[in-house]
Amino acid sequence: MLDLTDVAVEDGEDFRSRWLATAAELDDPADGVEPEPGGPGLPDEAQPLYVFVGVAPVARRVAGDRGQQAPGLVQPNRLGGEAGLAGGGAHRETAWHRAIVGLTLPQGQGPSVRGMPLRILIAGATGRFGRICALLLEQGHQVRALTRDPGSTAARELAARGAEVVIGDLDDPVSLRAALTGVDGAFAGGTMHRAGLDGELRHGRTIADAARDTDVPHLVYVSGAGAVLGTGVPLLEVKAAVEQHLACSDVPATILAPAYLMENLFNPWNLEALRAGKVRTFIPAAHRLQQVPISDVLKLAILALEHPDQFVGRRIEVASDQPTAREMAEVLTHVTGRPFTVDQDTPDEAGPGLALLFHWLAQASSPAIDIDQLRRDHSHVSWHTFEQWAEQQSLPGARTP
Repeated sequence: MLDLTDVAVEDGEDFRSRWLATAAELDDPADGVEPEPGGPGLPDEAQPLYVFVGVAPVARRVAGDRGQQAPGLVQPNRLGGEAGLAGGGAHRETAWHRAIVGLTLPQGQGPSVRGMPLRILIAGATGRFGRICALLLEQGHQVRALTRDPGSTAARELAARGAEVVIGDLDDPVSLRAALTGVDGAFAGGTMHRAGLDGELRHGRTIADAARDTDVPHLVYVSGAGAVLGTGVPLLEVKAAVEQHLACSDVPATILAPAYLMENLFNPWNLEALRAGKVRTFIPAAHRLQQVPISDVLKLAILALEHPDQFVGRRIEVASDQPTAREMAEVLTHVTGRPFTVDQDTPDEAGPGLALLFHWLAQASSPAIDIDQLRRDHSHVSWHTFEQWAEQQSLPGARTP
């Protein structure tokens, strides 16, 4: 679950050019807190990156009062249980418990549960997941787009499409509570790419608290696959801490935890290799890496927002394909018409900010997300294989027919 590009693009758009052209336009909060001395953090050169990791631990099912087991998988330490809560360890019943007790969760299909347009607050509306605004508007929903700069090009484009653009900042709880007031649901994700580890933790807690204070009916939050306390990987530890705080907040919520994002093919350190006809990898070339494109994550998020009765209380790890680096090279050879090979590096060559992550990924013995089951459960999502996604991209060095 490595989102290292931090840009939302439409299918078929030149992601590399979009990344370069819109980096300054992104509207995610800047980090205002210095990292704690000796604490986890990314090097300065890695701060623009946002990392999603795609190997997930096995999660336990939480049984309901009627002896049933809800199909939504929830990490024990997020709800107290055996792992306990930070600062205590005593079990506490939360909205997540109550939402899934005895609840059958058929997969979302058809019209929204309300049968009418929903008003959805999008945090980071001009950021990497901002494409969800256009998708919601296309489906007839009302979008309230949170931005720090309503005069930005991206914000003006959203307003022209019919979104309600509101000024707000994840570092300003008052503005956030105002933006959340009166909505039917909200969508947000981590901000590590802009705010660092401290910023992601702070912002995640702030939006959870604001959603609780304003009685938001449903929050869909994008975290990352494998986010569980105890991994020793700072990126995952922070995401797990945010999820834990959200679980304790009593906010009706759905966690979507994507694996490695396919868009990472265009992260800055890969571009030179791509131009040279190489797929750079920091894990063994024969190791399967579960991946998913941003578009698939957003479509599942919309499904969750439209069907809160079927998604509240669930944590869903998301992947749509699991190619090896060698298979990725073969796909790119086919798609571009020029030969691609694998450029094998060690995890340590990814730099101090990411080395632990790639060591962790390389040690995973097998893929953890059941992709086939996910596709069956959510057949309304047009899931992409890596090849299908690559065919929609403008790749460096591709031959013109």
